[in-house]
Amino acid sequence: MLVTGAGGFNGSHLAERLVREAIGRTLNLGSGKEISIGDLALLIGSLMGREVEIVGDGERLRPKDSEVDRLLSDNSLARELLGWEPEVGFRRGLEETVEWIRENRERFRADVYAV
Repeated sequence: MLVTGAGGFNGSHLAERLVREAIGRTLNLGSGKEISIGDLALLIGSLMGREVEIVGDGERLRPKDSEVDRLLSDNSLARELLGWEPEVGFRRGLEETVEWIRENRERFRADVYAV
């Protein structure tokens, strides 16, 4: 099995260990850093050079405990089983994502609202 990712990373050894040690288990490959949805929106706006105002709509509020308010990927199992750790920090990853989207706008239909 060959797994190829950004930057030409060859993950064949990682994939072999993954298959052997992690079958049937869920592994999160995230930064391990928590961020609120509001702070994430503000950070993305900042990286795009835009001011963002978070506006709540009382009619669209869902019942308490039914929404995700914060994001946190616990990568401890991936660290334990695979010796994996993130090579790109959260902010840098967002910066690279914003730049990639800017360079590849033709791949997106920004004028279409898709749910």
